[in-house]
Amino acid sequence: MKFLSRLKGILLSPKTEWRVIASEATSVNTLYTGYAMILLVLVPVTAFACSLLFFSRTGGNPEYGLAPEVILQPLLHYCLCLAVLFTQAKAIETIAPNTTTDTVAGLKLAVYASTPFWLTLVLRNLMIALNQPDISPWPAFSQTPLIFVLTLLPVLGALHSLYLLYLGLPPVVVCHKEKALGLALVIAGTSFAAYHIAVSIVQHGIMIVLFYLFFGTDTLSGFYQ
Repeated sequence: MKFLSRLKGILLSPKTEWRVIASEATSVNTLYTGYAMILLVLVPVTAFACSLLFFSRTGGNPEYGLAPEVILQPLLHYCLCLAVLFTQAKAIETIAPNTTTDTVAGLKLAVYASTPFWLTLVLRNLMIALNQPDISPWPAFSQTPLIFVLTLLPVLGALHSLYLLYLGLPPVVVCHKEKALGLALVIAGTSFAAYHIAVSIVQHGIMIVLFYLFFGTDTLSGFYQ
């Protein structure tokens, strides 16, 4: 399967894989449907699995039940992350020194360089799920180191993504290697801002509007508790 081959290549032999990616004829639609949407869907699926396991552990207690936001938030996060990838692509197209850089080239970098970050989010969700007391393989695992690991994982993923972006810029947008690090840092900064604006502000705002429209002010007040 091409998805698994690309995933393996970008993680284990990124320099070689970037050269293949740079010469590859593709489209925005193919980059989304053939890679980004498949990889990103693992994030809401594993987040929802955490909620199901917690709900099961509480014996289906309505107080800790599957509230609407448990389903809506992962789906909304998924859609917003796909939109952020396109925002990253346009930013790369604008910032790149090569005037022939187009949206497809920018999306190649945004999609494939983001791989480690999305995988660490998936791994974090799985660790949360496996830490449920009744199924945990490490029942005596202290919560303090767990919180540290869960916080550190996305940071490590983001740093790995920055490294992949640095490696991918010269072959994909044809820039000098000496300029790649500075360009990668600028792109990473704009990507970080776009992601956190989408997740912290846009997602929260949309959730408030949806709750108000469909569930009324009583549920909306509970959303803040």
